[in-house]
Amino acid sequence: MRKFVLAAAALLATTGAAQAATAVYTPGSAAAFAAPAGSSVVIDFNSPAAGYTLSGGLIQNISNGDGAKPAFSTDGAGSGFGYLTTTAAASPVTLQLDGTTGYRQVSFYWGSIDTYNTIQLLDASGNLINADLTFSSFTGTQVAPPADGNQGLPQTNGRATFTIGAGDQGIAGLRFISTGNSFEVDNIAFSSAIPEPATWAMMIVGFGMVGAAMRRRNSAVVTA
Repeated sequence: MRKFVLAAAALLATTGAAQAATAVYTPGSAAAFAAPAGSSVVIDFNSPAAGYTLSGGLIQNISNGDGAKPAFSTDGAGSGFGYLTTTAAASPVTLQLDGTTGYRQVSFYWGSIDTYNTIQLLDASGNLINADLTFSSFTGTQVAPPADGNQGLPQTNGRATFTIGAGDQGIAGLRFISTGNSFEVDNIAFSSAIPEPATWAMMIVGFGMVGAAMRRRNSAVVTA
């Protein structure tokens, strides 16, 4: 058992190696606007904040000079519906989940994507994942070129999905940066929760105990 515990510790240590974040863009539609099925956490800005903190930004439900409602949105207009807008004056805006190690994947519906929009992936401490700007930061041009800010086309109004590698810190927050008006976001969805390190260790040790028990059982059968 001692040898197995040491192996488990070594395995946990290797999970710290950075992999790579990937970005996938799905052009706008009613289906793309909806949060993916099976999402662990969905933030739609249609009700008071719960389970997260939001630093800055404006939650609104109509298009105006501070931002346009994302095209193909299935939300109506009124006090019961909302989306997040980041203006140049209010940038950056940070959204941080409460009490979580993080998730492997996050997606959000991005409205009228502009070249001056930048999204950053944050860990549970509110820092860039792996402390790496090139790993954790994506511009509108990188995700959905030409990112010309068109308010009605699927090419610039759609769902952006970001996935991290198995050895990376979990995504537990997002930073929205915009040097112009504006950066519009709705239906943020986090999925594939990352277990706490202690939970991983318990799982690995548990599997080892089961394996050891099976080996002892097989040995007893052979001896008989």
